[in-house]
Amino acid sequence: MKRELEKSLKRYLKRKVRITLGFVTAFAIMGNVGLASEAIEGSLDWSMEKAKEWTEGYDGSNKIKEITGDRVSISEAGEIKLDGIVLVTVPQTNISNKVLTNINNTADLLDKHINGNTELVIGKDADGNEIVGYNEGLALQNNGEVVEQDTGFEISGEGNIFVNDGELNKSQKSLEGATIVNKGEITFTGDGGQSIGNNGVGYNYGIISNSGDYGQSVGSNGVGYNYGIIANKKNQGQSIGSNGVGYNYGIIANDGVSGQYILGTGYNYGIIANDGSNGQNILGIGYNYGIIANSGNTGQNIGSNGIGYNFGLIHNKGNYGQNIGSNGVGYNYGVIINTNNNSAQSIIGTGYNYGILSGLYGQFISKDTTTNTSGIGYNYGIINVNTNASGQYIGKDKGGKVYNYGIINNNGGTAINISSGEASNYGVVKNTTGAVFNGKVDNYGIVIYTTDNQNGSLGAGINKGVVLAKDYTLVSGKNNHVTDLSSTGSITTAILNEEEKTTYYTKDNTINFSQDLTGNVLTAVITGDNDVAYNYTGSDELILNDSVVTGYFTDGGKGTLLNVSNDLVLVNSTINAVTDIENRDNVTAVKLDGGTLTQIGESQIVGKVEGEGGINYLASQSKEQSISINGEVTLRNATADEVINYGITNNKTDISFKILEADKLTLDFTVEDSENVNKIVLGDNVVIGEATTTTPVIDGSSSSEKINLTINDITGIHGDITLGNNDDTLTIAKNYAYDGVIDLGNGTNDILNLSHSDEGTTHVKNEENTFNYKVHNVEEINLTGGHWHIDNTKTEITGDKVNLNISGELHVEVNSLGAGKGVETSMDGVGKDVNDFTVSAGEGIKFVVGDNFNALEPSYSFETEYKLGADTEIKGAVIFDTSASTVTEDSVGHINIRVKEADELGLGDYAAIYDTVIKNLSENDALRNAINYQDGGQFQDMIKNTDFQASAFYTTGYAVTKDVTDMYMDTVESFGRKAGAGEWLAFGKYLSSDTEFDGGSSSRGYDGDITGTVGMVEYGVNDTTSYGVVFGKGDTEIDITGGGKLDGDNTYIGGYVKHTTEGGIELLGNIGFTKSDLDAKFSTHDTVGGVNYNIISDGSSDADAITLSLKAKKPYSISETLRVEPMLGARYTLINQDAVESSDRNFRIDERDVTVLEGMAGADLVKDFSVANGKLSLKTGVEVSLLSVSDSDDARYTLYGNEIALVNEEEIADSKVSAHVGFGYEHENGVGVDARYKFIWTDKGDSNRAEVGLSYRF
Repeated sequence: MKRELEKSLKRYLKRKVRITLGFVTAFAIMGNVGLASEAIEGSLDWSMEKAKEWTEGYDGSNKIKEITGDRVSISEAGEIKLDGIVLVTVPQTNISNKVLTNINNTADLLDKHINGNTELVIGKDADGNEIVGYNEGLALQNNGEVVEQDTGFEISGEGNIFVNDGELNKSQKSLEGATIVNKGEITFTGDGGQSIGNNGVGYNYGIISNSGDYGQSVGSNGVGYNYGIIANKKNQGQSIGSNGVGYNYGIIANDGVSGQYILGTGYNYGIIANDGSNGQNILGIGYNYGIIANSGNTGQNIGSNGIGYNFGLIHNKGNYGQNIGSNGVGYNYGVIINTNNNSAQSIIGTGYNYGILSGLYGQFISKDTTTNTSGIGYNYGIINVNTNASGQYIGKDKGGKVYNYGIINNNGGTAINISSGEASNYGVVKNTTGAVFNGKVDNYGIVIYTTDNQNGSLGAGINKGVVLAKDYTLVSGKNNHVTDLSSTGSITTAILNEEEKTTYYTKDNTINFSQDLTGNVLTAVITGDNDVAYNYTGSDELILNDSVVTGYFTDGGKGTLLNVSNDLVLVNSTINAVTDIENRDNVTAVKLDGGTLTQIGESQIVGKVEGEGGINYLASQSKEQSISINGEVTLRNATADEVINYGITNNKTDISFKILEADKLTLDFTVEDSENVNKIVLGDNVVIGEATTTTPVIDGSSSSEKINLTINDITGIHGDITLGNNDDTLTIAKNYAYDGVIDLGNGTNDILNLSHSDEGTTHVKNEENTFNYKVHNVEEINLTGGHWHIDNTKTEITGDKVNLNISGELHVEVNSLGAGKGVETSMDGVGKDVNDFTVSAGEGIKFVVGDNFNALEPSYSFETEYKLGADTEIKGAVIFDTSASTVTEDSVGHINIRVKEADELGLGDYAAIYDTVIKNLSENDALRNAINYQDGGQFQDMIKNTDFQASAFYTTGYAVTKDVTDMYMDTVESFGRKAGAGEWLAFGKYLSSDTEFDGGSSSRGYDGDITGTVGMVEYGVNDTTSYGVVFGKGDTEIDITGGGKLDGDNTYIGGYVKHTTEGGIELLGNIGFTKSDLDAKFSTHDTVGGVNYNIISDGSSDADAITLSLKAKKPYSISETLRVEPMLGARYTLINQDAVESSDRNFRIDERDVTVLEGMAGADLVKDFSVANGKLSLKTGVEVSLLSVSDSDDARYTLYGNEIALVNEEEIADSKVSAHVGFGYEHENGVGVDARYKFIWTDKGDSNRAEVGLSYRF
């Protein structure tokens, strides 16, 4: 689904209207252009738009909504209380409109789920999206067994769900992909309030307040959601493991460090206000769309190699709003306010600001002394500077670089202050008081003195910018190098010839010019509806060489900075259209009237570029380009004349694209260069050509020089790829399906490299590990990254001599052609158009079961058209024995495959199952995967387990029914009181039975919990006889030994008669009907590599029983209050087990009848006590039973249509001994209470039963 969404987005972005700019990182300022009806995600224009959206309203009066409730309240001052105690205090200033939407959702979530205000409807987030996971979690219900351990309540297995609606005093744990939901409260001493294991899912709608670390922890590949409150007492409120994902829509307010600790991906739409450092501690990828207001040092800490995004509000009280570590990258599109007057952004890695920064330092550049690398800061937004502060700061010996393309508002400090490193201003500095620059700051932008009579220092760097007064006129004495064009309409040749004046300025006036510019700076301020600031009218292309064009659109000003009616060539030049945040929609940096834009060296355009045309890159070493255009992108190197004319010193191409959307990419490398290879990297967001394109969309056919092309994601290439006439290399980083033709040209050593991620010990065939490309004119194909498959229905390989090299294991699928017709393989025909074809695999070639393979013959032999590489091993799936002879000049190669006998695999006793399975492999994908990727031991277990599972239905089904029946019958027979003549006796009991069946050498045992509630009514006909009826209902939960469960309901209806003979013998006749409905689920996993697969995965085991029982006992008095009661009895049970069928219908057991005849003998010892107003009896006793079991059917089942006998099916125990103890009390008013405990010993397992009840005689 994710990949389909990505493809849809790429198709949508092909609807282009204008060109818009992107940005880059690294140590050089690189050029980027984009074009789309909506800005391309990640581009500079997109970043500017997002900053506008997420800062709108931040300087207004937005406040989080107030709520009152029994548990959670939010005051006007932003105090959020839980049970009357202040949990957090949310800043009520600088909240933008979008952040307010998200935080008000947080308030509603707490009010609804913790205060119980159920009428509230939870709205969408600030971007109009549903709250992720919210409704899905609410709909979940309990499924599966929860096991209480010393450390917590655990549920295990995918599909099993544990919902807590009350209070837990231990951790709530998800294991092996299970799902946990907390709607109540988790409070205990220890770590891991809600522990979400690997591949698990967890939801919190309530309160988690354990005393230790990890309020909610998310394991590898797990997902965690918080819509409530996490307030554990130590570190890591929400801890997100590697490849895990965590969402916070509620409040995280743990007492220690790291509100969100992120190794995977973390999102905050709510409030993080932990007491310690690091509101978000990001070692993976982290996003903030809410509020981070922690008390410690860092609001958003981005560790080494981490990536952090702030769209919301960071308003922490410590030293750093956003701290960016070595090799980390931080982006701010929202508001960062450091209330401790320290750094809004502290940067050792790379930091970008498109929003608003306020602090003692806006961007503070530091150094990693271990790696000796320093930070880089880019400002495209707004930095507010107060007294004794610095907008961008580099200290002594820190190194690093800062660039300002936005606005720095300096109110008494220093806009850019450096003691080392490099700094450049291409933007705007508004200076109220204090120094503008300190140190060597190169100025190509606009400085505005916003107060009168100031003389703010411009530092010691190059000054080619302009200094303006508050009315945007040039300040006298600060602009001797500047020509004021405000009163003229053009740049004349005479003006250009003034060597001392290389900078030009205009305000609200269009300046025409027709000359190329070298080393010039054009500046402008636009406050009205000025159409164009600078208009190029020349008949030839415009060349800007080492030039800067900076315009400031303010006070509602809008229009175009530079209009070009021809081609535009940028050589190490910058064009920057600076705007106030709220004005960004109305400004264009460059408008091209049908011309071509050529970027050479380190050039960039900051702002939108509108128009139609092509884009050329000449000898470009630019990185992370963002390009989108209705036209063609051409990459080439410079001719000899261009090298001289443009001053190019490094005439080679080494370029990468973060975003590239174009109709065609042309690689035209024809300038002879025997030393250099032209390198091109196409990133993850690339769309070239339309979906219906059939001609080459990447065309290097004209190139005579070497090309090294890397494509990260080939799904965006809609057409063929053709390279040139030298030795070229194409590397495809993500091996996804591609329908085009790859022609590597006419070199002598053309190479195709493909890779996919190494899946480790688990493997299943999928799109990414299947090679299916059409590759022409290739000499070498290298497939790296674990296991590989080949789809011969799509693959085409042409060439004279081709080596196919697999770093891991090549899986060749074998499929049946029919009885007596042999087999075909997935390598057939792959090398038919190659004269000399060699296949090598570092971990061997493994012949595996294909989609249409069934073992119809004992062995197979077939020819190959390929040679085997040196040391390439031939092997097979667990059921195959393989050997090979390779191709020679005189003979073709052969592969020989023999299907192993059951005895060879240690499965002689299970040959019927084995033979059935291997003849029906085409029936089940998961079964084929298990056979292909299991080792011998796992395969043995799988086959044996099939018999075990069948016996679980066959034996366990009726054994459990017998246990249920015995529990209810025993309850009736153990009730000692009798209704007298004309009396009614009503009583109810709760029953609990913990029962075990050990099974046998081949049958599954079990450990079960059977519960029931029983109601009985008895009427005394006379003093010697009474009659009664019984109804019971309960639950059955059975854990099957070795994995699996039986869960369901039980029902009992019965009647009985009690009679005392003249000789004092007490008789009890009992008849009952039992119904047991059970659903079975075995521990089945479709994954492989160390995990067993079960052929029989599920089914129902329903049964009913009719039971007749007769017992006789004779009391013998030992004393007035002590007696012994010998007993004899017999019981007959007829169990009818319904037919069993698995959901895939591959397994079936027919309906069957089982009869059990049981004889029993025993004795009770009874002691009576006269208690005030009643009678108390204590009873203990023993009982011995002998059983005989008769089955109407042989122990057989059907698998894939074949009838198979169970191997050593086990019956239930043939004898048992039990002991019991209990008491009965009846008050003179007729109210009674009873309790009893019974323990049962058998040779097939021990069980125990407990019951407690109330009675009333009337």
